[in-house]
Amino acid sequence: MYTVKLSIFIACSMGVISTLTDIILPDDSMKKQFRSLLGLISLLAVISPWISDGFILTLDAPFTEDDISFFTETAENDLNDIYLRSAENEYDEYLCTLLNNNDIRAASAETYMTLDADGEITVSKLTVKLYDISQQDDALMLLKEQLPEADIEILAVENERTDKSLL
Repeated sequence: MYTVKLSIFIACSMGVISTLTDIILPDDSMKKQFRSLLGLISLLAVISPWISDGFILTLDAPFTEDDISFFTETAENDLNDIYLRSAENEYDEYLCTLLNNNDIRAASAETYMTLDADGEITVSKLTVKLYDISQQDDALMLLKEQLPEADIEILAVENERTDKSLL
């Protein structure tokens, strides 16, 4: 951090010196030569803190091919997880709305989705909380129409105040 600060300070100082010499020197060919020399000195002055700190610029790759493939796989897994969570949240809202529009008082829906190798999403499990558990059969029939392959679990809301998504 000190090196960066020093480089910025030197660059600003050289800018001030350059401006002052532009004002002082007369307009002739000597001024052009002096500006070129001053530019070279400025460049060296700004680079010097980096060189003195042992700064080395190399083109050698710090990562191996295995490192890069590991980072790629990790990023792909993270992206898939984000994609699944987003899809689950949207589907949860859709199912609650579907149940409520069919006069089934749903408090919340929680879907568990998986992503296969082809990039297709399937709902493996669904947990629905109802305010009125007597509507369980109607809810199950409606949800089985939407998700015939999913394992559906219907629960009653224990405490309406503690449920996370009251509709």
